[in-house]
Amino acid sequence: MSRPTELPQVYCGPRVQTLFVAIPGVGTSPPDKWSDLNEDIWPKSIQTDSAPDVGIFYFPNELVTEDQGFSWEKVETAGASFLGALERFVQSNQLNGCPIFLAAHSTGGIILKRALCIGYHNPQRFRPLLQNIAGIILLACPHSVSDDPDAWSNIPLIFKTFLKSKAKHVITRQSSIGLSNDCLSFQWAIGEIPVLSISETVKTRTGGILSHKVMLVDKAFAKTNAKSEQMLLSKSDHANICCVETGSTESTTITSFIESAAKKANDKIKRKSQEYMMPIGLGESTVRSKSSSGSLEREKITYTGTNSSAPVHISLVTSNEGTSGSTVGSFQLLPTLTDFSVDKMDPKLPCFVMPLSRNLVFSGQADVLEQLEKYLSPISDDYSASDESETGSHLRMFALCGPGGMGKSQVAAEFVYKSNELFDAIIWISADEPVKLARSFDQAAVALGLVEADSMESRDHILTRDAVLGWLANPIKSYKQRENAQFNEATWLLVFDNVEDLDMLDEYWPAYGSGSILVTSRDPLVKSYGYSLRRGLSMPALDTTEGEKLLIKLTGRRKLSSEERDSAAAIAEVLGGLPLAIVQMAGVITRQDLTFSEFLLRYQKESVHAELFNLKVGPSKARAGYEHTIASVWALDNLEECSQALLQAMSLLDPDSIPEYILEENPAASTWPGYPSTTAEYLNARTELIQRSLIIRQKDKTLNIHRLIQDAVRARMTDDEFSNAFSSMLSFASAVWPYEEFSFGNEIYRWARCQELFPHILKLQSLFSRFKLPTNLTQHHLDGPKLFIDTASNTNMWGRLDDTIPLLYLAELMCDALADGNEDGPSTQDLNDQLIVLYRTIIYERGVRALHTNDPEGALLNMEKFNQLVRDSYQDKSRGTDQTLGVSWNELGNAYLQNNDGVKAENCFLESKRSLEALDGATRISISMPLINLGFAALVQGREAEADEIFSQALADREKEYGANDKISFVTGKLLLGYGNVKLAQGKLDESFLLHHRCLQQYKSTVGNNHHRTADACVKVASHYIRLEIFESALALLDQAIKIYTTGGHPYFIAEHTRARRNRGILFERFGKPTEAKADLDIARELWRTMCPDDLRKFEDLENKDFDQRIMFWSR
Repeated sequence: MSRPTELPQVYCGPRVQTLFVAIPGVGTSPPDKWSDLNEDIWPKSIQTDSAPDVGIFYFPNELVTEDQGFSWEKVETAGASFLGALERFVQSNQLNGCPIFLAAHSTGGIILKRALCIGYHNPQRFRPLLQNIAGIILLACPHSVSDDPDAWSNIPLIFKTFLKSKAKHVITRQSSIGLSNDCLSFQWAIGEIPVLSISETVKTRTGGILSHKVMLVDKAFAKTNAKSEQMLLSKSDHANICCVETGSTESTTITSFIESAAKKANDKIKRKSQEYMMPIGLGESTVRSKSSSGSLEREKITYTGTNSSAPVHISLVTSNEGTSGSTVGSFQLLPTLTDFSVDKMDPKLPCFVMPLSRNLVFSGQADVLEQLEKYLSPISDDYSASDESETGSHLRMFALCGPGGMGKSQVAAEFVYKSNELFDAIIWISADEPVKLARSFDQAAVALGLVEADSMESRDHILTRDAVLGWLANPIKSYKQRENAQFNEATWLLVFDNVEDLDMLDEYWPAYGSGSILVTSRDPLVKSYGYSLRRGLSMPALDTTEGEKLLIKLTGRRKLSSEERDSAAAIAEVLGGLPLAIVQMAGVITRQDLTFSEFLLRYQKESVHAELFNLKVGPSKARAGYEHTIASVWALDNLEECSQALLQAMSLLDPDSIPEYILEENPAASTWPGYPSTTAEYLNARTELIQRSLIIRQKDKTLNIHRLIQDAVRARMTDDEFSNAFSSMLSFASAVWPYEEFSFGNEIYRWARCQELFPHILKLQSLFSRFKLPTNLTQHHLDGPKLFIDTASNTNMWGRLDDTIPLLYLAELMCDALADGNEDGPSTQDLNDQLIVLYRTIIYERGVRALHTNDPEGALLNMEKFNQLVRDSYQDKSRGTDQTLGVSWNELGNAYLQNNDGVKAENCFLESKRSLEALDGATRISISMPLINLGFAALVQGREAEADEIFSQALADREKEYGANDKISFVTGKLLLGYGNVKLAQGKLDESFLLHHRCLQQYKSTVGNNHHRTADACVKVASHYIRLEIFESALALLDQAIKIYTTGGHPYFIAEHTRARRNRGILFERFGKPTEAKADLDIARELWRTMCPDDLRKFEDLENKDFDQRIMFWSR
């Protein structure tokens, strides 16, 4: 297939402000025939204000011809050709700031998705192009994440129909795997880009006049499940779907889609093009270094405050008089750099954060609901003055306790829905796991309007937690009406649901406020000892009358004989009044069309069930017995095979918010015999589980399962069944995990998907002890260690360093088992090679963690070993684009520099640079990391001028690639910190201040407000403010740094913490606060003695360099 050098033109006016590029199907109408049935083509006739001056071009589809059949190699070639043609076209016509709409018809979608996947996996080159994509329109484009060739059987039929050839077009296994992987990657690669998927509703005749008609791409085959997808059903067959009649529903929908998508794209492009804004007080006339000179000046600077959208004009007076190296002037308004809170926008009220749907058949527990209303309603006066004085606030608190299955969450949910109008804000928090607790507060902060959705702030768990707790403590309805305090305080209810560990609430419990808090937990101690709750009760079982009413209500039985009513009461009694058990059995009775008498007779004959029905719920009941009996009531053995497998899969994942993309048409489903392998099988299984109330499907298309059901399902699995299911779920999770090729891994584009999957990886980790390690080396069995290793890699980047080693330990256990049971041979050579790579990557990630936790010995040990293994592996081998060798030299250099050996470090960085420069397609960005580290090495060895030159070049390279405000990679922040240190060493204080300021901004916009790298930048900028005697701002930054370093109570950042404490103590001394100064300096002294017990010098004699030598070079 020839590679096109340009995109043929369909229509183009005198100028192009919106680019529309189409890919037709094979043998279908070309884009110049995409008629609007009104003597024009619809891409041209659609007129919107947001997408003016459309230029229309297309890419010829040559996937197959009359003589040549379909192959995956042709897909790869076509995808690369289209992406290259589009890139060259945009660059040569200077359309870099132009929104791009991509449209594809039929098999053109295959080329489009391949191109986008190539671009996504090569971000350094194609990111500017991909960022300009405004929207994607898919006209009957096949899509499936199944790698079964049968799932793609309509593709050859499309070729046959529209090429009118007799050639056979076969979807091979290789092709189906490639197609499914592209579809899976497409779903998360496009991120927030809007997608309009249009499916046909009219069948197409695939042969002669007497041939059958077939729906080639129906809704199920067209749906991509992309995050921002919109579906449209067209009243057309496959051939005519690319023709859109003006004024039709299809035309109106497409026009609206283009209008909305173009507006968002233009706003994004405009934001991206904004230049870096110099902070107030950092202009040439306001900050002066040793080299500054000039007369008195007055300069007007426009500044937008945090609480106003209007600009404020400030006059700053500066002078060259004063201490050399400091700034004299007015700093009444400092940059928002020192503000680690969010802008105080008015909260969005009423606010209702409630993930559970209302149970329309809820019955009973009237006494419990009455207690909740009595003690939690905002009009309640039941708390006395003594209550308030003991708690230190006006909080109203209540706890519901009891074993799983008692209906605690359902009662809490019913109270929430009944009380909706009593509260201005109701916030439901899932509190069984730390990760979910944090995510619930993220969602609450967005729902309240305290942070913007999908912003960096919304993913910063500490920031969202503090924002929500801050508002709960002072629940202002409107900051604009503060004078009407009596009417301006909002009422709120906070529900902590399913608290497993009371200690987890320490950092999430409102300390002040006048709201209401409801806690549900299996732990009976919660109502007695937790946070002075004092009010609470253990959930009672339903009495016989309530249980009978619930059973009758659930089954829809109205006119009952006295015998049937007695049987209903007997069923409620033998089920022990457990609401979940009654719900499940109502489903059995309805599904099997049993009378109450028949059901009672059948289950009373089972001895095991008889034991269950005599169960008495109480605190002395054993947990294992409870699980066994509940599982018997649920009759899990009677499920269809696919339903059982789906339920087993869900029992191994986190119970809340299970994304269906993990479970439906997962490419790894073939590893699990009996698991639903098609969408139809999956939907049938899901329906059975929902109908039997075993799972719940939420509005956001995620699934929930009760923890008790998970316990019961796992308890009924044999060890072999559990191990097989667990192994498959590792492959399921691995199949949807967004891996990237081995590199420095410093870009944040994967973080959102990884963090969504992270709770489910932690759940698998918690269940690992029962897993029987496989010894048969297969591609499937490598999925587990590969998944754990890459998850560990992300925890290193996120700063979740406590999670890294346990994940790597499990990965190593699995690798050891596979290595012990493996027999070398030609058939397993590739698998052995992969196993070797996994082993050395474990060593690498341990070294990375050591670098991040100030463990110089551990870093050097692991990085020397990793480097040697890589060098042995790559001897006399062509490396293509593989960065592994270059990375290994760079990280070994980091380890040497951490051990204060600048000479060896520099040699390693040079080796890394040479290795990366020798790769195919090497760019300035691909050598950026060792280049930056060379700057650090030169600085450590006292060669400031050389370091200045290196950092200057590296910064210019990165600004050219990412712009002045890089929000893609935190490496730019590392560079800015080092460059600022160079300027500081040279005495160029204003330049140093500017660079350190930018570093802090960059870290906040990439890794967030509460990452240890952000703390490092806080300390650097605070030192400038201390020098300038801007003490309040310096104190705010040091407070934030100490808060970050001490979160979690681990010792990883003891050196950084000691430095920050000492600096704050010195600041307090200059502040005239001797008590606070002594407290901080005493802590710093004790930390130093803990860290350096053999150093006999007086603490007061220590200098800054003594602390810096014990800190990782990129944090100094």
